[in-house]
This record gives sequence, structure tokens and C-alpha cells, in this order.
Amino acid sequence: MMSKDRETRAGQNYQLEENISPDGSEAKIDRKNPKTRKAIYALLTLLGTTGAIGGVIGFITGGWLSEEQAQRDASRTLAQDEFDISPTEKIQIESPIEEFDLVNWQDTKSAFERTFSDAVNYNDLEEIIEPLRQLAVNHTLYGAELLSQISKTSQFEADYQQNQVTINGLTFDLAKPVDFHLASAIIDTQLTLERWKPSTGEETDRAVKEIKINLLSLYYLVGKIDNLYFTKDSFLYFPTDLFVAMGKITQTFKRHDYPIPRTVLAAKVAEHYIGFYQSHDQTHSPFTVVLRANILSNGVIHEYSHFLQDAVHYSEGDKKKTEEVSLENYQMIVESAQLLYQDQVTDPNNQFVTDYAKENIKEDYAETFTWYFWHGDDLRARLEELKSIDPSSYQIVKTKYEFFKNVVFEGEEFANFGVLISQDQEESKIEATLEPTLIAEQKFNLRDVVRIADYDKESPGVFLRPQLITQGWYRNEEWPAVFDSDWVELLEGPKEDTYYIFDLETGLPVEVKENWWNVRITSQGSLATSLIGFIGTPEGWISERWLGKVIQSIE
Repeated sequence: MMSKDRETRAGQNYQLEENISPDGSEAKIDRKNPKTRKAIYALLTLLGTTGAIGGVIGFITGGWLSEEQAQRDASRTLAQDEFDISPTEKIQIESPIEEFDLVNWQDTKSAFERTFSDAVNYNDLEEIIEPLRQLAVNHTLYGAELLSQISKTSQFEADYQQNQVTINGLTFDLAKPVDFHLASAIIDTQLTLERWKPSTGEETDRAVKEIKINLLSLYYLVGKIDNLYFTKDSFLYFPTDLFVAMGKITQTFKRHDYPIPRTVLAAKVAEHYIGFYQSHDQTHSPFTVVLRANILSNGVIHEYSHFLQDAVHYSEGDKKKTEEVSLENYQMIVESAQLLYQDQVTDPNNQFVTDYAKENIKEDYAETFTWYFWHGDDLRARLEELKSIDPSSYQIVKTKYEFFKNVVFEGEEFANFGVLISQDQEESKIEATLEPTLIAEQKFNLRDVVRIADYDKESPGVFLRPQLITQGWYRNEEWPAVFDSDWVELLEGPKEDTYYIFDLETGLPVEVKENWWNVRITSQGSLATSLIGFIGTPEGWISERWLGKVIQSIE
């Protein structure tokens, strides 16, 4: 991690900001110079993110400018004057980091994005693109500098000479578009987390939990999106919510052994398109998802679902599985349900999750998939409503729901925003938040009697598994359990198991290698026996992490 007194120097735009108040009254710049006059407006347009700088027209040094002309002049001035910044120039951090610094970083980033959008979509000023991208790189490096001083859970290092950021040991080359966009999204999310941390309360807990989940999705993508490409006029920063959606759907596809699109292209806003999918029968770039700069996170899920319905024609993946989730199979199942219930439907519109789903069977598949995965809570609420107002439509939509539940996602259901709902979810959360209990080189032997050390006071009790399960965190409430200070006898083991949990503080996957033992609960000191009333001597497998002091040893 970098030291706090490491030399950093400011880029010109940050130096200018210190000399100009929002109303221009304290500006120490020669206003008589026309070029300077434009520079003032450019700077205020870029950095003035509050209503004080807004409006349809602006009044600058006695002259009225139309919004369109002002934006054009501002963009040109920025291209000429403000962006002459080399990779080695750094932003000075001279005082302790305060919340304002974090807010200003994100507000400035938003202002950069608006200027970029104006330049590529309205003014056609190509000369601004590369200089603005360099400024965005520098701004990302600055964000890493901020985090290097304030984050207690993650390590950030900025290398201006190499245009690189290192985050928790992962190095991102900011000259590469994918690395730059992903590193920027991680930094943005971590800065947001740092802003929430000092707060308390139920709302804060929910926000922090959501931010940490987003971080997990971003880290998951590292090294897994070599199919993602950007046109030079697409995004100044690829939005974090799009990356999160991509991370969640990619992880889900991988979990179910589905292939991912051959190519994902991030492109400029188009008048009539938010995104689209190039199917297998297209001459150019088949199996390609195109994400426009105006797409929303659920649009990412929508386009990926188009690929999945077409994946049966893809050379990669399990052919049998892709046939089951194909558009043709979905259409056959939906038409069968319609054959049974169509005549009794109260309102034909109720058969579809959105108006767009009515377009054709492809869009019905994609929209229903999106609602199942990204708006699961809302879709189930809609189903409950249909039960009473239109029972026949309910049966048709329910058939679609069951297709995605049982065929596509193999029993998995999702809450809103792609959050997996599963039988083992609560235990996974507990495992993810626990810090491994380190017992100093204590050795255990067969027939030892050991005291259970369960330090999780909020969720007491550890289930004993009937067999050593190496995949997943399935549990059954009928299994016996042990509690803190219970005594167990070691019957069999140790057997090593390797798995991954997520550290919710850093957002990083952590490899865990643990020894497991088959144990028997002893009657002496057994809280499990007195609370649950087990008869006999319950047995099962338990991780060595829960084994504390040896009470009796064969040695």
C-alpha cells in the first residue's frame, strides 16, 4: 500500500477548480481573454453538477449563450485547454480524506461522463475522445489513491507511470479497455461502500449488503470477460450496474454449464436500439450481444437470454442442455398451455409479463427470462394477483415460470436483481461472514474428546452432516446439531475439503482448505441433547474449525 506522503501533483483541471467559485465572483483568471471566458464556462459545465450551473441557457461575463452552442464551445475548449495531461501527472492529496473528497470524486466522474456523451452524441467532436479518456484514467488512479489511505479492508495502489491500478493483488492495465472499465467500477463501488460504512441503521445495513454483493459480482468477472469489446465512442466508464448484471448472469450460466456469448460489444447510443442480439443465422458476427450506452441492467439480462435460447446452434456447451432451454422447446411448452387455457382467459394481455413480450415468441422468452432472473419477487407477486383476477392467464404464466425454474435454472429461484434464493442461503451467509477460528497448531487424534468452539452468537449451533459433502452448503433441519461447549468424540478423519467463501469486507473469494471429522456427541456437557432431546448418540461430519480444546486424549 502506498504511503500517505507519496508525491502527487494535480492535473490542470483540478488546479483551476480551486480558483473559481460557482458564481465566478472569486475567479483569479483574466476574463477579458475570450479563450479564458470559454474555459471558465467549460469548467463550470464540467464540474458544476448542482442546479446552480444548470438551465436552458447560461449567462457568462455579460453574454448569453444557447445551451447547444455553450455545450459545443465547452467541449471544444476542454479538448483544447483542459486535457493536455500526461500519464505521469498526479493529483495532490495534502490533507486527510473526508467524505467531501469521495462525493467530489463521484460527482466529477458523472460530469466527465456527461461531457463525453455530449461530445460523441451531439457535437461529433472526435478530438475530445482520447484526451477525455486519459483524464478518466487519471481520475480512476486518483480514486485508487483515495482508497489507499482510507480503506481498512482492501489494498489499492496507483501507478501513474505504467497506467496501472493494483487492487488486492490484482493488477489492472488501464490502457486496456476491459481492465480500465472494470477497475473503475470496482473503485467506484468501494468508494460508495466507504461512504456508507460510518452510518448505522437498518437502511445502511441493507445498502452495505447490496454494495458488497455488487463487489462480489465485479471481482467474479476478473479474467472471465475476454469476450467483451468496446467501440471508442461507446462508454467513458462502463456502468457499474451493467457489470454487476453481467457478473450475476455469467456466474449463473457457468454454474449451470451453459456457454456464454461469443462476443459482447459495447457500442454508442443508437436512435432506435438499446441493445440487440445477433443470432446464429446472421452472416456477420453471429452469437454476439450488443449493449448500447443507453441500456439498463435488465437489458443485459434480456440480451443474454436471447443468446441462451439460440445456444443450441452454438458449437460450445452441452448439446442436450441447450436443446432443453431452446426457443423451440419453450414455444412447444407455452403453446401446450395456451391450448388448455386460452379459451378461458379473461384478458389476453395477462399472459405476458410485459407489453414487449407480446411481439413474438423470442421476446416472450427473453422478457419472461428477465423477469424470472432480475425481477423474481415482482413476478411471483404478479402470479399471486393473477390467481384471483384471471386464473387461466395465471396457468399460462405459471407454465412459463416453471419452465425457467425447472428446466433453465434447474430448481433455482431468484429474488429481485438476480439474488439467488436457495435452501442453503442462510447457512452460506453465516459461513461467509465468519472469520476462521485459528487454533494454534492443535493436533487432533481419533478417539479424542473435544469441546465445540462456536463463536457465532447470532446464529448458534452447527449441524452435523450425515456424510462429507464437498459441493455446496445443503443442510437439513432434521440433522443433529452441536453448540458452544458441547463435547464430541472424534470417530473418523481428518479428511480435507477445499472450497471457496466470500469475504464480505473485501468482496474477494477466499480459498478455504479444512479438515473434517466424523464425530459423536457425548452425553456429558451436551447442550444439544438437553435442548433437542436426541435419543442415543447422534453422529455426523463437522469442520475442524469448530473444534476447540481437547478434553480427553488417547495420547
